Amino acid sequence: MTDQPNRTDGRFADTFARKPARPRRGLLPGRRVYTSVVWAVLTVAVITGSVRAVGAVFSDGEETDPVAAVAPPVPEPEPEPEPEPEPEPEPEPEPEPEPEPEPVPEPEPEPEPEPEPEPMADPEPAPVPAENVMLRNYATGRCVDIPGEGEGEPSGKVQQYRCLPDEDNQQWHLEVMYEDQGPGGAPLVQIRNALDGLCLDLPKYGARPLHTRVYEFTCDGTTEDNQLWWFDEQDNGTYWIRNYASNNVCLDVPGNRDDAEQLHLMIFTCTNTDDQEWDIVRPEDIGGSARQGGG
Repeated sequence: MTDQPNRTDGRFADTFARKPARPRRGLLPGRRVYTSVVWAVLTVAVITGSVRAVGAVFSDGEETDPVAAVAPPVPEPEPEPEPEPEPEPEPEPEPEPEPEPEPVPEPEPEPEPEPEPEPMADPEPAPVPAENVMLRNYATGRCVDIPGEGEGEPSGKVQQYRCLPDEDNQQWHLEVMYEDQGPGGAPLVQIRNALDGLCLDLPKYGARPLHTRVYEFTCDGTTEDNQLWWFDEQDNGTYWIRNYASNNVCLDVPGNRDDAEQLHLMIFTCTNTDDQEWDIVRPEDIGGSARQGGG
């Protein structure tokens, strides 16, 4: 390599030996500007050539495809966010079972009404009025009688005695005094002796107690006294003879089914198990009775 004279030193000295530069006038750039531009272009060319040379060295003489400019890496697309799983629908709550209807309480049975006292049965029409009939006790077979023979007297005893249809004073008239004033519309009657004309009577006036004895007395025939009776028919065809003034108690024979003669009749509570049932009979029907004389 031949040594060349150092131009640089001469240029540097020349620079200081010249006249100072004057600034150019006008619009065109000066020489220095052009020089700078030229150097810049040369520099770029050198760099470009160097790059190609380096490429040739690394290829070892093999033909290679021109190296394309390395493209900037394409950023991987951000993965789409996985969709959140749809929430499983909450199970519908099972419908609450309908409450069983409360059992309807059974109505309390109405209390049985207290049995009303059996009303007094409407009596069958009594065989009244009637004349010359005999009153015979169903249990003893004895008849209502006046002591002795012939007529009795006021306040005289009334008793039971063997039935004598043709010879004594045992026949009676049943006289209606009030058609329907008795219980159930029963007629009220007075019981008059066919021989002496006196009536069955209780002492004094008004209601009399149980066991009060029965007598004969002058007939009154009004509700102010206690001589009115009514006939209450029983299932066996007999009658209770009931005193209207004395709370409807019955004509009775003392004792229980006692058939002794001359027992003084009285009043007592009515019952079918004692001796308060009476037959109303005709004298002509007495003879065939098995009960005559207590039989």
